[in-house]
Amino acid sequence: MSKISITKTFTFDSAHQLTDLKGSKCQNLHGHTYKLEVTVSGKVQGVVPMIMDLSLLSTIVKGILEVIDHTNLNTFFSHSNPTAEYMAEWFAEEIQQHIEAYYPHSTMPIVTKITLWETPTGCATWEA
Repeated sequence: MSKISITKTFTFDSAHQLTDLKGSKCQNLHGHTYKLEVTVSGKVQGVVPMIMDLSLLSTIVKGILEVIDHTNLNTFFSHSNPTAEYMAEWFAEEIQQHIEAYYPHSTMPIVTKITLWETPTGCATWEA
């Protein structure tokens, strides 16, 4: 059995302000259209040779995005400044927890990379 990765891309709109970034425009409340790239890796297996159904991955991620789409991220992440770096790690943990609900440990796909684009030219990447 081979190990392979699949990637799915999503977008959402939210606002935030980086209150501790004094002297920067980002300390003011502003919004972004974020692009989220989710990569999941695992072993190709089953009658339909795949590591995970892309529609299941979409369902999981869209469920998470419903909570933060069109929100003030400072309210949602009240304990931390919602930087792209912080949110990339948060997405990795949240998505993995949801995947674990669908798969036995021995066949479970693993989130291996999250790329969160805050602007068309700037992103943060988390990798396992």
